[in-house]
Amino acid sequence: MTGYLVRGELIDLHNCEDEPIHIPGSVQPHGALIAFDADLVVQAASSNISDWFGNSPDEIVGSHLGELLDDVAAETVEAELARAAEGRVDEIQFVLDGDRYSGALYASTGWFVLELEAVRQTNLPLSLVRSATMELNQTSTIAATADAAAAAVREITGFDRVMVYRFDEQWNGQVIAERKRDDLNTFLGLRYPSTDIPAQARDLYRRNWLRVIPDIHFEPAPIEPHDLTPDGTPLDLSDSTIRSVSPIHVEYLSHMGVTASMSISLIIDDELWGLIACHHYSGPHRPPPPVRNTAEYIGQLASVRLGDCERNHERQRTTELTNLANALGDILLANDHRSLTTLLAEHEADVLKLANATGAAIRIGDDVVRFGTVPPAAVTWSVLDHWSADDDAFACEHAASIEPGAEPYADVAAGILAMSMSGDRDDLAVWFRPEQVEFVDWAGDPYEKEVAAERPGVRLAPRRSFELWREVVRGRSEPWAEPEMAAAYRFTRHLISSKLRRDREAVSIADDLMKVALPARLPSVPGYALDAHYAPDGQGRVGGDWYDVVTLGDRTAFVVGDVAGHGLRAASTMTQARNSLRAYLADDPDPTVAAAKLDRLLRTMLPGELVTLVVAVLDHESSRVRLCGAGHLPPLVIDAHGAQHTSMPVNRLLGAFDGPYEAVEFELVPGQMLLMYSDGLVEKPGRDIDEGLGVLRRESQLLAEASIDGWAERLADLMAGLDPHDDVTALAVRRL
Repeated sequence: MTGYLVRGELIDLHNCEDEPIHIPGSVQPHGALIAFDADLVVQAASSNISDWFGNSPDEIVGSHLGELLDDVAAETVEAELARAAEGRVDEIQFVLDGDRYSGALYASTGWFVLELEAVRQTNLPLSLVRSATMELNQTSTIAATADAAAAAVREITGFDRVMVYRFDEQWNGQVIAERKRDDLNTFLGLRYPSTDIPAQARDLYRRNWLRVIPDIHFEPAPIEPHDLTPDGTPLDLSDSTIRSVSPIHVEYLSHMGVTASMSISLIIDDELWGLIACHHYSGPHRPPPPVRNTAEYIGQLASVRLGDCERNHERQRTTELTNLANALGDILLANDHRSLTTLLAEHEADVLKLANATGAAIRIGDDVVRFGTVPPAAVTWSVLDHWSADDDAFACEHAASIEPGAEPYADVAAGILAMSMSGDRDDLAVWFRPEQVEFVDWAGDPYEKEVAAERPGVRLAPRRSFELWREVVRGRSEPWAEPEMAAAYRFTRHLISSKLRRDREAVSIADDLMKVALPARLPSVPGYALDAHYAPDGQGRVGGDWYDVVTLGDRTAFVVGDVAGHGLRAASTMTQARNSLRAYLADDPDPTVAAAKLDRLLRTMLPGELVTLVVAVLDHESSRVRLCGAGHLPPLVIDAHGAQHTSMPVNRLLGAFDGPYEAVEFELVPGQMLLMYSDGLVEKPGRDIDEGLGVLRRESQLLAEASIDGWAERLADLMAGLDPHDDVTALAVRRL
C-alpha cells in the first residue's frame, strides 16, 4: 500500500490509519540492516551497507555473516539467536576494524535481523542519571512525575524541547509537562487529536519503548531484495530501531518546524499511557545509543512512578468514599426508628459527595427522596430505558448521545449514574452531574486536514497550522470514576439493608434475610429427592451461609455458598450474591460462567468481600452433574458402599483475583446422593478440618439409606451438636 487514496474515495480523518508503517521496506541511514537465516547466511541487507562495509546487498547475499563482519562478531550474534527468537535483544556490542558498533537483534517473518549503529564516544555523567532517578522516585503526583521526566530527558539528550504527552480515553493527547529552550513558544496544555498518532502507530509505540528520527530529511535506505516474505511483502520491521518513517509523519514534523525527533513510550499495565516527545529545531540530532538507552530507562522509571501515582490516588479516593458510604450505613443502622426520607435529607451533602454529584434521587417503594438539582423524572427514565438488563449499574457522561430528549437538560444531567436496589429496578438510586463546559486548546484545528493533489490520485496531507485553536465542548459531564461508582453501589447496599430492617420490625434481621435468601420450599425434580438444612450459629448471629435450588428448564442448579464474616454486612453481601447468581445461571447454566460473573461483580462493586461457593448443575435427561467450586470444600458422593469427596477442580474463592474457573462432570447413578455443605458442618473447636471431613464421610455413609425427609438436619446434628459455632448449611440430592 502507498498511502494514496483512490480517486473519488471519501476523504476523512482516518485515511492515514491504513498506512502499513510496520513494513516500509527501508531503514533510516544512521543504521544498517542485515537479514539472515539460522545458519547465519545473509538473505538481505539495507542498500547503505556498502557505505559501512564496502559491499552492496547483491554482493553479500548468500555469504556467511562472519565474512561480512568477522568471526568474533558472528559468534556473538549466534550466541544470542535463542533469545532473539523470543524478543528483541538490545545493546549487543561489536568492535569491527577498531570501530565500535551497537547492535539490536530480533526475529521477523522467518528470518533473523541484525541492526547496526556506530557508537561514538559519549560522556554521560553518572551523577546526572543518579539525580534524575532520585528525583523521580521522590515524586508523588502525576504532574510532578511528568515534569521530572521531561527535565531529565532534556538534560540527558539535549533536545530543544521535551514534552510529556498524555492520552485520554479517545486517544487525544495533551501536553502535561514541558522543558524547552527559552526562546521557544510553549506547548504546555495544548491538545492534539487522536488522528495525529493513528492506531497502528500507537501499537508500535506500545511494542517499542523508544523511537528516534535523527534527521527528518533523511534518504531512506531500501532493503534489498525487498520480497523476502512468502507473500512478497517487505520485511516486517515492527521491532526495528531504525525503521524508516512514514512520509505523512515526516511532513507532519516539517510543518511543525521539527528537524529531528525522539519518542519514549510511557506504558502502564501494558497499555500505552502517553509519550515523552522530544523535538529538535536546529538541524539533525542523534543521541548515541548509550544516551538513548538512558533516556529509555528514564521513560520506564517514569512509567512505574506514574502508575504508582494513579493507583495511590485511586486507592486514597476509594478509601475515602468507602468510609463515607460505610459511615452513612452506620447512621442508617443507628436510626432505624426514624423516617428514612427524613434521615437521608439530613445527610444530603454526603449522599451527593459519594458520587461527586450535584443532584440525586432515591426511590424505595413508594417513597422518593430528591437531593440538589435533578431533571424531570420522564427525562431520567427515557435515558435509563437504555440500561442493559445484564448490567448491575448504569453510567453515562453524555446523556444526549443516548437519548436526544435529554439535551435540553445538560446543565443538570449531562451525566447519569444509576444503581438498582431490586431485581425489577423499582427501587433504585440515581445521581446526576451537569455538563462540564470545557475550553479545549488544540495545537491547530483538529478537524482540518489538507487534500494534496499528487500522482493520478488524491492524498490526505497533515495539517500545516499548529497555532492555538480553541474549542468549546458542551454536553458532557466529568466521567464517573470507579471509586465513585463503587461507593455509590456500597451505599445502595446499605439502603437495601436499612429497608429490610424497617420492613421487618417484629423479626430478627437474620431470620428476615434467611427467609429472603433460602427457598421457601424445595422444587420437585423428577427422579430425584431433595433435602436441605440451614441453622445459624449458637449465638444466633447473622451469617453469610446460603443454599439455593434453581430450576433451569431441563436442568436444575444446586448451590451452597458462604460469605466471609458475620453480621449485617455479610448477610447483605450474601443476599446480593445469591440473587445475582440466580440471574447469571438463568442467563447461562454453565456454573463456570456464572462463577466468573459473580467474581467480577464482587471485585468491582463490593471490593473486599470474599465468597466461597459450590454450584452443581444437573441435567435431568443424562443425570450428569457439572460441578464447579470456588474456594469451597468438595461435595460428597454417598451410597451404601461409602462416601467419597468429588475430584472438584481447586479454583480460587470469589472476590479475590481475576482468572478462569474450571468444572468437573460425572454421572449420579441410581441410589447415589450428592451432598453439598458449608464449612460450619465440619469445623468445630478442637477438631481440624481433615478430621472433620473424615467424620463427615463416616456419618453420611451411615445415613446413606435413611429416609430423605429431615436427612440434612439429622446429619448436621450428628456433626455439630446442638450448639454450632458457625452457620451450618447442607443440601442433599438423591437419585431415585
